[in-house]
Amino acid sequence: MKRFMLIAVGMIMSSALVAQSPTVKEYYDNGKVRSEYVQAGKQVQVVHYYENGNIREKGFFKNGTPDGKWEAFDADGKKVAELNYHNGKRHGEFRSWDAYAYTYVEVEYRNGEMLSANKYLKDRDFAIKN
Repeated sequence: MKRFMLIAVGMIMSSALVAQSPTVKEYYDNGKVRSEYVQAGKQVQVVHYYENGNIREKGFFKNGTPDGKWEAFDADGKKVAELNYHNGKRHGEFRSWDAYAYTYVEVEYRNGEMLSANKYLKDRDFAIKN
């Protein structure tokens, strides 16, 4: 019976730990959140903020290296870049554009190696490849 109780308590404690997401926050001098790190299974979700409270960038770390989709935003909250990582290396498509949508850049990576790059410039209502 005592062994059963220890096993039951252990199961309850482990499920409680899984249900909770430990969060660590860093703050600006003005008290606003600068960065937030949230444990999500084997990954840590990272969110960095501007002083105005808008998200600057967000993504995931796994085993201390970037892994998965990362996004960057300007101070007004508009998305300006997307990038994917796999095991700490750039992998897949990287996309970047300016706030006015005059330039758009696509770069294709595989295991950290750049395979191709294209830059598009807006010319009136059409884009031209540069």
